[in-house]
Amino acid sequence: MKGANELLKHIERVRRELNEQALRFGLQSHTVLEKSRELDQLLNAYQSAESGENMDLSRRSL
Repeated sequence: MKGANELLKHIERVRRELNEQALRFGLQSHTVLEKSRELDQLLNAYQSAESGENMDLSRRSL
């Protein structure tokens, strides 16, 4: 589960950066939009990892 914890830390760091950039440059800034895309990719990766782990756990119980 170390990988998931590291991914969560990365997500939180990028989320803070996104908020800071949005306040500084505005929501329509190219920089903010790129950071938002980065956060989306990280969240999707985390969700995929969690879904895969949950499937593994359910298979073990069978």
